[in-house]
Amino acid sequence: MPQVLPPPLSSEKNSEGDFLPLNGTDYVEFYVGNARQSAHYYRSAFGFRLAAYRGPETGTRDRASYVLVQNKIRLVLTTPLRPDHLLQIGSISKSFAVICALQLEAEGALSLDDPLTTHLPWFRVGGGHGTITLRHLMMHRSGLPMGSDPGPSSLGLVAELAAAETEWEPGERFWYSNIGYDALGFALEAAAGVPFPEVVSRRVLEPLGMRSSVAHIAAADRSRLADPHDGLHPDRPWHPAFGLVTAPFAPSEGASGSIVSTAGDMARYVRHLLARGPTGFARMTDGVPDDEGEPYGLGLRISQRRGHTVVGHSGGMVGYVAQMLCDMEAGVGAIALSNGPSGASSVAATRRSATLMRATSSSAPNGFVT
Repeated sequence: MPQVLPPPLSSEKNSEGDFLPLNGTDYVEFYVGNARQSAHYYRSAFGFRLAAYRGPETGTRDRASYVLVQNKIRLVLTTPLRPDHLLQIGSISKSFAVICALQLEAEGALSLDDPLTTHLPWFRVGGGHGTITLRHLMMHRSGLPMGSDPGPSSLGLVAELAAAETEWEPGERFWYSNIGYDALGFALEAAAGVPFPEVVSRRVLEPLGMRSSVAHIAAADRSRLADPHDGLHPDRPWHPAFGLVTAPFAPSEGASGSIVSTAGDMARYVRHLLARGPTGFARMTDGVPDDEGEPYGLGLRISQRRGHTVVGHSGGMVGYVAQMLCDMEAGVGAIALSNGPSGASSVAATRRSATLMRATSSSAPNGFVT
């Protein structure tokens, strides 16, 4: 979607005194391979005038946009994201943590039915309910609060649960909990004896050849990240008329959602799931219905569509949206990564992609279309 661009290079103003506002439907945006070259072509061949520009020279690292005007016609020519741009995948990261847990269980380092306190002896939570196990955390059935506030994950935030209360017995019902997954990550860290990002890197990213991906969101990798974008009015449902602004950067190392990756690397991960490659994959997809009736397994959602089993997960971070779907019967999958707000949802686009790929899977190498 288009961004709110800076004032144009000319002095033209509209009747309200604003510099060419790019709102509503008063322009057409084209994503092109070389925005600068395309802008030169439209100016020299068709007489368009350059009205505004945003790009690396103005502080935007990941794209260049040119606004061209001719009478009442306004064109926005934008260079799209590059294949090497990193984007945050959000809660899709949860399945990476589960894969690590299943590997550690196979090695005898833990059991999914271990109480969380076996690995984090200091953990406390109020409410007077039963013991929370690692399995409860993976399936969002611990009774812990959601804990969705953006910002760095830490042992301190997990320790603060001592002042919170569970609302029901563990295992009794589904309640999505990011802080529960962060607690799981610290338990895996304790069982493996290395920091959680290193657990994910050694056990998932490196074996799958996901060389561009990183298992934490850190300032050191910020220059490789596509700029995040959010709505100009975050307190309202997003609408194209509001435009976009650069979202704040929020570091994280938590298991709830700290992986940054490229579309190519995530295609490798999707292929791994389609091949049922992870240790204990059948257990990951053995789901229990959530409160809306859709099964949730171990870090993955499971649904039935047109007689096919589809597994996957969505992800939402500050300024990023992601969606992953794998049609297990057709052997095809889709991953969509966006550096925009949830209103510019990738969910519908991914589902359309999965339908297309299923229809063309017979001609696709290795059952995957990019």
